[in-house]
Amino acid sequence: MDSMHNSGAERDGAEVQIEDLFNKGRVKSTSSTLAKVLFAFYVPFGVVLCAVRIFLFMFMCLFVIVLPRNIGDPVNTFLLRAITGLIVKHNRDGPAVSGPHVIACNHVSDFDTFAIWMTVYRYYVLTSAHLKALPILGAVYSKLGAIWVAPTPESRAKAKDIMQELLQSTSDPLVVFPEGGLTSGKTGIMMYHKFIFSLDVPVVPGAIRLLDPWPVEHDYIGSSWLKNFFWFMAVPFHVFEIVYLPPIMRNTNELPEEFAERCQGVTAAYLKIAPTKLSYSEKKALVQRLKSGKSKSA
Repeated sequence: MDSMHNSGAERDGAEVQIEDLFNKGRVKSTSSTLAKVLFAFYVPFGVVLCAVRIFLFMFMCLFVIVLPRNIGDPVNTFLLRAITGLIVKHNRDGPAVSGPHVIACNHVSDFDTFAIWMTVYRYYVLTSAHLKALPILGAVYSKLGAIWVAPTPESRAKAKDIMQELLQSTSDPLVVFPEGGLTSGKTGIMMYHKFIFSLDVPVVPGAIRLLDPWPVEHDYIGSSWLKNFFWFMAVPFHVFEIVYLPPIMRNTNELPEEFAERCQGVTAAYLKIAPTKLSYSEKKALVQRLKSGKSKSA
């Protein structure tokens, strides 16, 4: 067994392995047999619901692209709630910070940005570059303020320049998911990338929970965006909880990586899960091991 497979994090007395951070399959291991059987009977109806929702969702996407933001945001967030059954519980009654700031959230689903849109109409969001190629949705993300970034030093440097320019010219928040990828949100948080914590603006830690009662997971290790999208549309409704914690600033002489770790710790403490030093690159390595059969999913 290789060393990366044995890699873990020990902070605050908690030891977490890389495999512990993710769902192992689509079916929830904690669901009862009865719940699984009942859901199996529901699946044919879910397929029909998914087809209807995707049809309506495409129309909503066209509205996002065509309508100006001042008209489109309230209309389209209402449509998004109605079409997807999105329920968002949150504590945001107004701007957490009056000027430029970053909202740094843990990342539990491919659709966290939809939930955040229910609470913050205007924001820019650091978005994985591979989503730009998606038909229609790529244009939607762009319209809603996506800053595209690929996992390369050049792309990150370009994204950082764009973010610095935006934070100097607008008070709209910059939303980031510093882990770089999804976790289950049940055990721990991956290490936060440091480059977004050197911008010298207040950071609002965001704690996201997915509270769905269904016996299927939104995501599991190795799943694709399209598979997750199908299940997102197929289940009756979704319950997100987003808590925006008090803003914090980088201390004098505090290194960006130290500030990133502090922000990660604040979010993890609220969620009562482990802040780890496990990285997104270790997640990618785990996915490759699973594909090659060197590791087995539970």
